[in-house]
Amino acid sequence: MKNRILSCLLACAPAWAEDSVALVGSYYYEYEARNTRVVHPMIEVKKDLPREAEVSAYFLVDQITSASAAFQGGDDSVYQEYREEAGAAFRMRFGDVTPGASIRASYEPDYESTSVGLESTFSLRQDTTILQLLGKLQDDNVFDLGVNRDLDAYMAGAHLTQVVRKDLQVGLGLEGSLLQGYQANPYRRCASLEREIHPERRRRLTAVGWGAWHARPTHTTLYAGYFFYDDSWAVRAHAAELRVTQRVLPPLEVEAYWRPYTQTAAYFVGTEGSAGYCTGDPKLTAFEAHLVEGVLRVSLPPFWFLREPKIEGALGRLSQGNRYRDAVLARLGGSFAF
Repeated sequence: MKNRILSCLLACAPAWAEDSVALVGSYYYEYEARNTRVVHPMIEVKKDLPREAEVSAYFLVDQITSASAAFQGGDDSVYQEYREEAGAAFRMRFGDVTPGASIRASYEPDYESTSVGLESTFSLRQDTTILQLLGKLQDDNVFDLGVNRDLDAYMAGAHLTQVVRKDLQVGLGLEGSLLQGYQANPYRRCASLEREIHPERRRRLTAVGWGAWHARPTHTTLYAGYFFYDDSWAVRAHAAELRVTQRVLPPLEVEAYWRPYTQTAAYFVGTEGSAGYCTGDPKLTAFEAHLVEGVLRVSLPPFWFLREPKIEGALGRLSQGNRYRDAVLARLGGSFAF
């Protein structure tokens, strides 16, 4: 069981692309401790509709094949769990305004999560300035080990993307969220071996800024981003994203990615009992993490009814300075228009 939170989204211009299908498989393995493995296949379909409307839908499955000792709070114990998630979204453009709505549902044996979202994208100054306003409501429920509790989340945000010139774009985003309800994990134990107890109210603030520059003579794209997070539990985080994408040949593209991350601890970490709370969650301690990834993309010639077929593969390494151990990540997928 894992708490689901609303993720940060970058604003982008509405893309009325051709009908497309994408298939992606991801793999995560904590190789150093040889415990947690996650297999993650996903399919997504997008369909253009009349009057500049678009509908999309996806389905994914998480298969966790073993438990981490850091998660259980004790010795490793092998188990298998599946999480299924499905979602759909609809957008329709009216001149310079594109409203949209989305829905998502996730289920695993001890956790259910549903969310609905509304957004509106405004295309200004001949589509060189894009403003996106969005909001989401989320309802979660955990039911295992004698626990049957709810968690509600409310999120609102705004994102701005600006085309500075043909080869340069920048963006800013701000999101705030409020979580109310059960935010602990019935499987984890504190240092005292008691079941963890977390505060049931949490306010979150996320800010992001980024820029992307494309050098046409060398077919190189540089992306740099900064992420800031702060919440009412005294967790404060900073992250950067650096990405270099290079077209080697017309059908071949390579990419290098680096994401350093650092955060402070929640105020009740290390003060077990004094504040009435305790935790066994390594993600609430102070730690640093680094993700390094290499990506290879290949565009294939069209065949049969498939247009613009593409294949993407990625391999990365995640180092984590907490009880979770270093991990490798792999991804392989393909997409095509029809």
